[in-house]
Amino acid sequence: MRHVLGLLGKYKSYPKRARRMRQQGVTWIFFKINQSNQITEVSLNKSSGYGLLDKASLNLLRRPLSLPALPTGISNEFVVSIRYALE
Repeated sequence: MRHVLGLLGKYKSYPKRARRMRQQGVTWIFFKINQSNQITEVSLNKSSGYGLLDKASLNLLRRPLSLPALPTGISNEFVVSIRYALE
């Protein structure tokens, strides 16, 4: 799971329009990893309250990512939070 979170952090980008509009928030995204180590069934579990941030989070998990095999006995279903915060 750490590897997945690292990849998400690497590829996450703050939508320019959301930044200009000073939108901040946290999205919670549900996804599954299949036996071929591909992310499937991506959906919004909890909205940030901003469509631009929600869409960016969903698109982040829909992009092709190179994932390691899941250890035996680990669930293939996950919910992760993706935070967008202006500094």
